[in-house]
Amino acid sequence: MRRIICALVAGVALFFPTGAAAGSPEKNAQAFLFVLEFGMGSPFTDAQERVILDELLAGWRTRPAEELQKFDAYPQLVDLLMSMSQNDLAELRKSVEETVRAWLEESPAGDPAVKAVRDQLARQGRILMAGEPPLTEMAAGAYSEMVVFASALLKNPEAAVGQIEKNAVSEVRREVLRAWKGFSAAERESLATAPALWMTMRKVLDFGSRQEQDRVRAQLLKLAGTPESREARASSTAPGKQLVNSMVMSQIRQTTFNTYMWSRGFQGWTPTGKI
Repeated sequence: MRRIICALVAGVALFFPTGAAAGSPEKNAQAFLFVLEFGMGSPFTDAQERVILDELLAGWRTRPAEELQKFDAYPQLVDLLMSMSQNDLAELRKSVEETVRAWLEESPAGDPAVKAVRDQLARQGRILMAGEPPLTEMAAGAYSEMVVFASALLKNPEAAVGQIEKNAVSEVRREVLRAWKGFSAAERESLATAPALWMTMRKVLDFGSRQEQDRVRAQLLKLAGTPESREARASSTAPGKQLVNSMVMSQIRQTTFNTYMWSRGFQGWTPTGKI
């Protein structure tokens, strides 16, 4: 394993030029983003990822086929990351982070893909509501997406993250903002950790085995709540009642981060807005 890691570290710069994959651009671009988020330790929401992916894929369409072939290795790298031990992951993360940061600093300012990454990283730490911890743009967006997707799974167990309704996400986000002042410390903490948890769950749904995907869906269904709890939330006049179940969120986080070693680096994640 260490020999493999050393080979990856030695050639890690190959993973971050602006380019595309010849075989499956969407899959390779998603794998690229997985590695980028892993290296930076900065999870994105699904909406943020889509902005970056769109720019990547648009730029990759202009690249010659021979340049694109090297990106076929991205999905293989993701498979390796998902199976590494914690010690090996820590060693690789450091090298990947150095390369990502160099890529961001050295790439032309006008490169659309680089600009998309920079812009989304800058949005992460934007504070929407004061508090301890504060409610950030990233946390509100991630939690809203997670809740909407959990609800979608109640209707269709095979629902895909890409089918999330933007209007529904916006409505939950508004509800979170309205209810923020009434949230307990535990509820606010749950929201603060939503970006890391949601990013991890999405990556498992994209790259994990069928068994792993089913496990994530089962966890999300717990977040959606029972029919009784949803009815209580709908009829309640108390701000935010039943909107955030901190106990369920805590259980899901523990299971998720203990299961997927590569996600452990996100466990204490808080947005800084730094690039």
